[in-house]
Parts: sequence; structure tokens; C-alpha cells
Amino acid sequence: MTIRLRAADGGAVRFSNEILRAFKTGFRGPGIGPDDAEYDDTRRDRSVMIEAAIWRRHIMNISVRKIFLVVAASLVGQMSAVAADTPPLQSAKDVQWGAPPPVFPPGAKFAVIAGDPSATGLVTVRFDMPAGYAIAPHFHPTDEHITVLKGTFSIGMGDMVDKTHSLTLSPGGYGIAMANMHHYAYTSTGATIQVHMQGPFAITYVNSADDPSKKQPQ
Repeated sequence: MTIRLRAADGGAVRFSNEILRAFKTGFRGPGIGPDDAEYDDTRRDRSVMIEAAIWRRHIMNISVRKIFLVVAASLVGQMSAVAADTPPLQSAKDVQWGAPPPVFPPGAKFAVIAGDPSATGLVTVRFDMPAGYAIAPHFHPTDEHITVLKGTFSIGMGDMVDKTHSLTLSPGGYGIAMANMHHYAYTSTGATIQVHMQGPFAITYVNSADDPSKKQPQ
């Protein structure tokens, strides 16, 4: 008797009874596994064992691919759930601006575009800064990706502000401040930038006295 299964391409996959028995026994026999008194080479053709082993390996590969697809689908579902609260499209007039967090100097405007800065996951925010705005040397625990949308924005590396060693980005310019890398930033013309990163957001000033949240109001 032959058992027929339908393959993915529509063709028939055929397994003889000998191959099915080989599946059940784990293909035991000389040269393949521990000897089996019932299914050794003296009781069946060795070619059947090899053919069965090939089919079993083929089916195992299909199973692994299925598991991979299930895991991938699960991850996509989790990502979709995180993004569920974020509008897929957002015009400039829909951006809700407010005061920046107290760890930044006052005077700028701040908006959350996507994600939650206080939680784990992807976060996108925007800063709108007036001319002369500056952020003292600091660093973050994750990479900070910066894109300039309007105006010019200057970034420098180090523990002190040195405008002779900074790089000025114009609209469309992009830069990365790597995790734990000390850097500073300022704008001479005023600028709007977009920053995306892995949350939760955190900032540490090289000189704690530069932290606006620790300064006493006058």
C-alpha cells in the first residue's frame, strides 16, 4: 500500500509502508544509528532507509521553516501593537508642540511623534529651537539619530563646547550620536530637528551643574 500526501506544489508525495516504518523506528540500523533487531539491513533494503532519512530531513526542514514563520509573525504582531497608538500618517499641522522636558534648557518646543519616551521601544520626537539655543555636553545610553528639518543645527564631540570643532547640518542633514558618546549641540539660526532612538529616553550631563532640571529657579 502507498500513502499519498499533497505537496506544496500540488504534486503527490508518496511514502511506502517501509518508509513509514523507518520513520517510526528513527532509521536505526548499521551506518545510520544503533542496530535494531527488527529493522536491520538483513530485513530490508538499505536504500529504503536512506530514502526515508532524506524524506524525514526534508519534512524537518519544512517544520523549521514553519516555526520561523510563526515566530516572525508573532514579532510583527508585537510591533504592530506598539504602533497601534501612532497615526500612520501625520501632517505638520497635527503635531502637538509643548514645552521640552525639564532636562533641556527652556525656550524650545518639543513634540512626541511616535512611541513613548519613558518606555522601551522605538521613539521619535521633534525639537524646535530658537536662534542661540544650546545644549551643554551630555550623553545618552542609546544611539541618537538626528535629522535636520529646518534651519541649521551644529553638533560637536567632547566634554566642552568648542564651536571650532563642530559640524553644522542644514535641512536634510543627518547625524548619529552613539550611545555614551559625549557631545553638545547648538543652533545659531534656529532649527527644527527630528530625533529617533530606542527608549526609554535618558540624558546625563557631563557636568551635572549644566542639568537644567537641577538648577534652582531664580
